[in-house]
Amino acid sequence: MKDKWGLSLGILLASSFLGGAVANVIFSGGLQAQGESTAITTEQLNLVDRSGNLRGVLRAEDERGAVSLSLVDSNGEARVLLGVLSDGTPEVRLFDEDGIGSATVMVDQNGPMLELNGDPDQTILLGTPGGSPTLSFLQEGQSRVELGVNSSGAPRLGMFGKTGERRVSIVVGEDRSPVLTLYDYDGYARLRVGVVEGASVINIADEVRARIVLGVASNGVPSLTFLDEDGQISHGIP
Repeated sequence: MKDKWGLSLGILLASSFLGGAVANVIFSGGLQAQGESTAITTEQLNLVDRSGNLRGVLRAEDERGAVSLSLVDSNGEARVLLGVLSDGTPEVRLFDEDGIGSATVMVDQNGPMLELNGDPDQTILLGTPGGSPTLSFLQEGQSRVELGVNSSGAPRLGMFGKTGERRVSIVVGEDRSPVLTLYDYDGYARLRVGVVEGASVINIADEVRARIVLGVASNGVPSLTFLDEDGQISHGIP
């Protein structure tokens, strides 16, 4: 997809966080004491409640190579994961009672990002890719609707097909000119409607360029123009 974020957030099962959690704590450095300070060095620390049930695991390196703290409910399902990935990316994940990731907050090279999961195939992403705030609605990992604001403050709205092809876009330019564009199945802009420099304009195009231009100038004069395949005016009214 042309506007698809280069972001990949897989859903992690509870078992991926808790592998080896029921094992005894292994101390690699033992107990060290200097004066009044005490340090415990270990690769994994298991937290249990008063009944001996596992409720949390602190690991120096989990299956993903991340430093992580996993908190589980009374049924043994992971509900919260706090971690720092091997590349330094911090993240917080919240899980529902079935152990499925429902919310994720992370900060990577693209900036902060919030992911919300509804049905397994439905996702909402809120982030700042390229420094521009963007809200994206995804289905089966493919963005279908994106709402954003560019660095100059101009808003935009895009709608996409199932395979990522652009279908509809609405933008407001830096000169405050709104433009609506409709695309064909192959992603070619076939119809544009906008207000440019005070004139109302409709462009109807083939796969290369506009062929019909219908407009009303800022002084109220209407016009209809036909263009040839080279973009030259072939007929015009008036």
